[in-house]
Amino acid sequence: MPRIYTDQPSSGKPLSLFIPAAQNSGFVDTLWQILAEAPDFSIPGTGNSGVTLDPTNPDRELRPGEVFIESPLRVSNSTGTARWIEVQVMAQGRGAAFQNSVLLSDNSVYTSPFNSTSARRYAPGTDTLTTPVGDFATAAFGDAVKLNDGKVFIVPGSSTTARIYDPVANTLSTPAPAFPGGSAVNSGVVLNDGRVYMPPFNGTTARIYDPVADTLTTPAGTFPSAGSHHKAVKLADGRVFIVPRLSSTARIYDPVANTLTTPGGSYPVDTLALNPFFRTGVLMSDGRVFLVPYRGSTARIYDPVANTVSTPGGTYPSVPFAFRDGVLLADNRIFLVPFNSTTAHIYDPVANTATVAGGSYAGLPGSFCAGVRLADNRVYMSPFNLTEAQIYDPVANTLVQATGTFPCCAEIIPIDKVTVPANGIASITVQGLRLLKTTFNHLLGGRLMVRAEVNNAIKVYGSASELEALSHEPNTDGD
Repeated sequence: MPRIYTDQPSSGKPLSLFIPAAQNSGFVDTLWQILAEAPDFSIPGTGNSGVTLDPTNPDRELRPGEVFIESPLRVSNSTGTARWIEVQVMAQGRGAAFQNSVLLSDNSVYTSPFNSTSARRYAPGTDTLTTPVGDFATAAFGDAVKLNDGKVFIVPGSSTTARIYDPVANTLSTPAPAFPGGSAVNSGVVLNDGRVYMPPFNGTTARIYDPVADTLTTPAGTFPSAGSHHKAVKLADGRVFIVPRLSSTARIYDPVANTLTTPGGSYPVDTLALNPFFRTGVLMSDGRVFLVPYRGSTARIYDPVANTVSTPGGTYPSVPFAFRDGVLLADNRIFLVPFNSTTAHIYDPVANTATVAGGSYAGLPGSFCAGVRLADNRVYMSPFNLTEAQIYDPVANTLVQATGTFPCCAEIIPIDKVTVPANGIASITVQGLRLLKTTFNHLLGGRLMVRAEVNNAIKVYGSASELEALSHEPNTDGD
């Protein structure tokens, strides 16, 4: 049974094996799949003088105690050909240290936090990464947008208060209004009049923040359900197109008329309502909206003049959550920022084609949270589950790593590949791995991941019931 042990008192409990429902009959895919995840039993940082800092990463505290993971896996190969299976153990509960990036007036990039308690600011002219002033609560804030005065508004997300970062004064302030919290709103777009429109995420009504009056209001219009829509794109005429997430139709908000309407066209929806096909869009140079494929092999384009939705040319990797953002390049092509995809793609609206961009990406479990176009037209991508940012050059078609280390997930421990004989069974013993107990200003624990060679070729067995997890006592003997 998958089980986690520590040599210090903890709340260590059996790991629960998890195989995504999308996988047929419990078979794992050629992509990395999360099989098991330990609860968070890391020791919160105290700031005491006795805490040791990692010399290679001052944002990380090293705490006493080590973690052991014990997880024997039974593997069955249902084909007549020998296959391999590969396992990784990650010293993290979740990464997702950062949420979104904004290009500031001085051409530096401000990256807002999610599971990090501090933001980051990258200066491309000097290729330096710094930590701006301001402390954040982990997993509390959503996307960030640049206001008309050059300041950055950080959408509250789970927090009940927003934040405003002043890049000139290097200060972080809290505006007056109280927000609903609970990720009722999670993203935003700046309207022509300077206010911030925030479509609902875990809610059915949007919000509008006025930075001049420092007030929060609820605009007209009700959305069909929580999670039905996600990010918004401001159209050329000032209206706001809200991208469908778990809905078959988009929405358009008119800030002048204060109305919410349903435009023409329909979109694919997962019948399980768990895997959105889209989460964001990019305003194209001709005024149309390109919907970035988050899941599925095709994009969509909404035409606000014709009020129609079409499927453009080009196919994309059919991996869960392939792309998380899109960036309009200087030549009007669209660069798709990889999340779980190991390749970036570029859509060319003139040729109506999608091509693979230069460079190789980490892929699962999430590479980059957002991309912004720098003044020299390169694309800066801020990390999500990585410790470094990367920059794509569309002219040279090359990818380079930017200077600076981000606090994140790190410490992936691979296990040697195991060959499973044809129509045979093998056992993989993931046992006694010593993972240094740390805190990265976000949740830590143990995560077990696995991938197989061919779809439906490998099956992994294991179980840990909820009752067993609740009844297991902490293990403190260091075994």
